[in-house]
Amino acid sequence: MTTPCGCRYTADEEEEKIFRLIRMLAPDLDDVSDSVIMVLIDINKHYVSKEKFKSFYYEAVAYLVAHKAVLHQSIASEGAGSNALVGGITSEHEGDLSRSYGSGGSGARGYTDTFDKTLYGLEFKRIRDMCIVPVATRFFG
Repeated sequence: MTTPCGCRYTADEEEEKIFRLIRMLAPDLDDVSDSVIMVLIDINKHYVSKEKFKSFYYEAVAYLVAHKAVLHQSIASEGAGSNALVGGITSEHEGDLSRSYGSGGSGARGYTDTFDKTLYGLEFKRIRDMCIVPVATRFFG
């Protein structure tokens, strides 16, 4: 396989399994090239722990990569310098196109969770929350 930079890339068995899952779980990404998906797998598989995700590892990586691919598509379709990931559109006019976006800091803590912006990100969070239990260090009673 040739990557977008023209380099030859050989996927290992794990990456092939993740690739097949992405193609099955995310049919809306059919227009994203195989080489782009493989690069995203290679970059993002390191963010998911096999030890913590256990039997959900491949599915979690697939959803994470699909989420990242959708974000890349969004940025590409909106153009460079857009506010594609800053916030959702809060108002829009058709004549002489006018858009207003939500701020980068939404929510109580002023933090936007980009996982909430795609179905794939929400699925990744669902799996993550099943596999990783937060640790409480102090209890006040």
